[in-house]
Amino acid sequence: MMKKNDIVTLAITSANSDGQGVARAESGEVIFVANAIPGENVSARVLKVGKSSAWAKSIEVLSASPERITTECPYYPKCGGCSYLHMSYAEELRQKLERVNDAFQRIGGLELRAERIIPSIRRFGYRNKAIFNFAVNPSGGSLLGFYRANSHDVIPVDNCLLQSEFANNAANALNSWAKENGISIYDESSGKGLLRKLFTRGTQVCVVANGKPRLVGELIDEVRSAVPECTSLMWNEQRGTTNVVFGEKFHLLFGSETVTINGTELSPDSFYQVNSEQAERLYEIALEFADLRSVETALDLYCGVGTLTLLIAAKAAKVTGVEINPSAIAGASLNAKRNKVTNADFVHSDVSVAELPAADCVFVDPPRKGLSAELIENLTALSPKRIAYISCDPATLARDLKLLNQRGYRAVRAEAVDMFPGTAHVETVVEINRQ
Repeated sequence: MMKKNDIVTLAITSANSDGQGVARAESGEVIFVANAIPGENVSARVLKVGKSSAWAKSIEVLSASPERITTECPYYPKCGGCSYLHMSYAEELRQKLERVNDAFQRIGGLELRAERIIPSIRRFGYRNKAIFNFAVNPSGGSLLGFYRANSHDVIPVDNCLLQSEFANNAANALNSWAKENGISIYDESSGKGLLRKLFTRGTQVCVVANGKPRLVGELIDEVRSAVPECTSLMWNEQRGTTNVVFGEKFHLLFGSETVTINGTELSPDSFYQVNSEQAERLYEIALEFADLRSVETALDLYCGVGTLTLLIAAKAAKVTGVEINPSAIAGASLNAKRNKVTNADFVHSDVSVAELPAADCVFVDPPRKGLSAELIENLTALSPKRIAYISCDPATLARDLKLLNQRGYRAVRAEAVDMFPGTAHVETVVEINRQ
């Protein structure tokens, strides 16, 4: 029987949904091995042992996969943001597509297969949004970076390859401002200290803090010097003992309260896809699957700031977007007005309990937890002809497709889209037709 810290030699036969290699020990346990690729033989240190499985870390690759590469990132794998930087992009895509199809078969009991995955135009520098975390440096001062995997330990990062140059420069500027001015750092254990996070999107910077703005003039000078293209600097008060990024109170320090990306006006707490280029391709597939006629009506559930809703409006007689976030709904209405779209309206409501109007086609783009049982019941009661399902989690997608199939809706086509290269996330679009 294996014990923690044992060194074992393993043959990696497959990969799990987090990009870890999967092996089986001589004693029968399944072992998940970080930084390992199918086809490799590795020497690994056991980190944790459960009843029927164990977790280990590769310490030496005895026979390497031809897909293994040397990563350009000096923080990988200590930083928990990425899972696939030790392998080629082709292998990363292969594993993500396999994960989607495995979920369809194993969880959904479906014959459905996604035949391809759309690669990202860029593997690095693709993110339009970043959230850096502050932490107290045990040796003094502050740390600013990203969490180590499965922890709230901050790994300091000066230059994240996934982020934009703007985001990295803004983060370094804020950290310098904090150190130079002796600004306190929030401590999760005590609830004391000021700086918590740095949020950037496009050319907007938002400081998240456990209190009101401090030394604003010095902060503005530091940010403008580091990122002169900055169009918005905001300060958010988050005083709660919570992992939620933003509190309710925002202060505008200079510029605009919103930032515009691809014609969409966004406040800091509005949802928007972080890979703008891939979002366009994702929505193109959803619209293709929906096959809207100009005389048909549509619903866009979880519509956010209405980016997809406005694209639907160009192909339908009318579309209604539904979203629980009030600032997103306000932004969606504003974006419709700015783009002179008159056949789209927006409803502020929880989609699971909203009174939904009848529609020929429904688009759903839920969070990772997928659709609630109440929404599936309400949705199928509307009896739309088609449903276009955009998912960020293959497991909950497969579960929901199974439930929809039991209610007379059959998934007929699927495509995967890589929105988040380097990470364990994958998007999938499914065409669902009423039988």
